[in-house]
Amino acid sequence: MKNIKNKKRKPFLFIGLGLVIATFVFAGVPFDVPSPPGQPRVTRVWSDGCELMFRQPADDGGTPIIRYIVEARSAVSGRWERCSFEHQPKADDNGNIQGRVDLMQEGIQVVFRAKAVNKAGISEPSDHSQPVLFED
Repeated sequence: MKNIKNKKRKPFLFIGLGLVIATFVFAGVPFDVPSPPGQPRVTRVWSDGCELMFRQPADDGGTPIIRYIVEARSAVSGRWERCSFEHQPKADDNGNIQGRVDLMQEGIQVVFRAKAVNKAGISEPSDHSQPVLFED
């Protein structure tokens, strides 16, 4: 009979301990990303900007919304690009976020979408708005 000595059991202990630690770290996070905001609606348009309104997310993910990201997509570029979006810091009494989109190109038609951001990350995008053409 061979003399069996303790054969390298340390890696198994380390892996097991690592899994326990990872479980505790991930279980300690009490929040998630927010749900998507409501579909944006353009309320006023001018040659290089507009006023935009959308509903705040139904679920903030367990931690307050830090900011909103508004993106525009034109038929020319075909890709989503962040917009310059100045908005009120909190929703109004009806749960609406209102703000201005500036620095758009006159004569271009775009659609908008919005995302909410909290400590856990960025939400999925909202449905996109109806197309808007920038002109006076």
